[in-house]
Amino acid sequence: DDVIGCGWVKSDGSIFFTKNGILLGTAFVGVQGRFVPAVRLLGANAQVHVNFGQLPFLFKAKSLHVDDEAKEKLK
Repeated sequence: DDVIGCGWVKSDGSIFFTKNGILLGTAFVGVQGRFVPAVRLLGANAQVHVNFGQLPFLFKAKSLHVDDEAKEKLK
């Protein structure tokens, strides 16, 4: 029942992943182009629910754009 998120910061081309609303880190940088989302399921009882913004996201993407000085103040 985990929630896995994947995001793309278009301005710098970085792709990141989250788990249950917690940032796991940057997976790729410099990614540009057009994309089509895809999910691969393994197992007869595997299920997936997708959210392309119709519901609030667990991860607050605005936190990616906070500078280091502001992050220190939030601690």
